[in-house]
Amino acid sequence: MVLSEVIPFVQTQLRILELLAMSPFAFNNKSKRFEKVARPNWKDRYFFNFKMFLMFAYVSFTTLNGLYHHNFCSEEKERRLGLENPTYKMFILFFTMVFPTVCVTCSPLWILTDQIVATLNFSLEMEKGQSGEASGRRVLTVKVILSSFTQLSITGPLSVSIFNAFQPSLIPFLGSVLPDINLGPEHGILEKGLNLTLQAVVVVFQLWFYTSAATSSFLIIGHTFLLLLFSVHTSLRFMMRLVWSLFWSSLV
Repeated sequence: MVLSEVIPFVQTQLRILELLAMSPFAFNNKSKRFEKVARPNWKDRYFFNFKMFLMFAYVSFTTLNGLYHHNFCSEEKERRLGLENPTYKMFILFFTMVFPTVCVTCSPLWILTDQIVATLNFSLEMEKGQSGEASGRRVLTVKVILSSFTQLSITGPLSVSIFNAFQPSLIPFLGSVLPDINLGPEHGILEKGLNLTLQAVVVVFQLWFYTSAATSSFLIIGHTFLLLLFSVHTSLRFMMRLVWSLFWSSLV
């Protein structure tokens, strides 16, 4: 048994997405099965689709913004923005490639939700007849991996958001296109307050995006794909032992 042993780790990831109102499915403790999150209210469906649109729009923006400043920016603008530094340009290229990759990785969580839920429930059904089949070392390995993924889905977005808070104007992030509000010397305090408020809103939005994307990606890679591989491997070992036992019994 692998999947049934590490369900609390899967639930932790799903709770994080639930706090962000982005959870695609949940685990029912009564029926001991995974179930797709129902959104019967049209307002809930509209709000969920709106958040999906925001995620897609942000990924599109960072990708286009990064590619433009990395490849098509004029020499004068490069000098003004400090893009002559090759390290900065590699930084831009890195995050330009990271965001669409993460988006592609986590998209099956919402596009193929029914298939993922069905596969997880099928694995749980298979494990019911394999009590004690998975070794303690194998289960411990899975727990360590999933625990690391769970921690990274929290610490990763927080780290990038703190970085954004101290350097909000870095390309390709959303803060790089924030307008600098200038109300004149007589409104200095108001001007500073408006700029800080605008930056805070952008940082909070990006924190929501980072957490949603990172948690979804780790849920797909570790808590679904990798977990299913371990579960299938355990099931195959059980079937091979069963076939060998039947074959040996027929010979005897």
